[in-house]
Amino acid sequence: MRIHFIVPMLALTACMAAEEGEPVVGNQTPAASSDYATQLTPPPHPEVVDTRLGYDAPRRPSTAQFNGSDAEAQRIGKMWFDRLGDAAYGFATQTINQDIQLSLRITEAEFDALMAQKGWTLPAYVDVSFVRPLTLPAVSAAAAPKLRAFASSKQRTGIQLEGGGEARIVVRDGCILTQAGQAGEALAWFHAEVGVEVDDKGYLVLIDRRDGHRLGWLGERMGFAVPNPDPDPEGAAALRAACGNLPIYNVGMPRTVAAD
Repeated sequence: MRIHFIVPMLALTACMAAEEGEPVVGNQTPAASSDYATQLTPPPHPEVVDTRLGYDAPRRPSTAQFNGSDAEAQRIGKMWFDRLGDAAYGFATQTINQDIQLSLRITEAEFDALMAQKGWTLPAYVDVSFVRPLTLPAVSAAAAPKLRAFASSKQRTGIQLEGGGEARIVVRDGCILTQAGQAGEALAWFHAEVGVEVDDKGYLVLIDRRDGHRLGWLGERMGFAVPNPDPDPEGAAALRAACGNLPIYNVGMPRTVAAD
């Protein structure tokens, strides 16, 4: 198998509402208010956190074999990769199954809509993988009044690098910060799949927007894959306008590594 992963710099934004009517935070002018949350430690006795590493990508398998040469398979795979633009993050040629595989950062429904809009038909020998839909907002209605800002990627996550990072992720006066030893504090930036919610005891928690399972309480030490792309200048400016002129650190999709 020959695999090609292209990892572009993501277009990021500090405006989190994916649908009209969702709470939007991130562009407010800082104001002195006791209404904003400060959560420097997690609950005293946190329950076990679901630390699943993710999901198998939804797939639409190929229904025919590709009978051309490897060079021709490479050419066709690259053609579809280029045609799909930011919707794709990789392609591969499979000699065992004799097909071409496309890895996409859009959902199956979004893919079908795109293909219909463009009038394209994918060959039967192309296998496609998708991302799962985001079913929850980036910031819940309960969490929005507690935060000055919540910043994450506008584009869905494709290939995830596997380096190990770790930091305590806290909330102080409505701003989410990373604390990583000698590196000091930085403003936190997240993958598109991460959201923030309030649990039944009033604590702020990070969740997986695909199904709502808890990634960890803010205030905990969390682990995450690194490196991740830097935010775009516009998004960084919006986050700093809300939370101050600090470095910004993209922690991707963090998960609890130890209970305090």
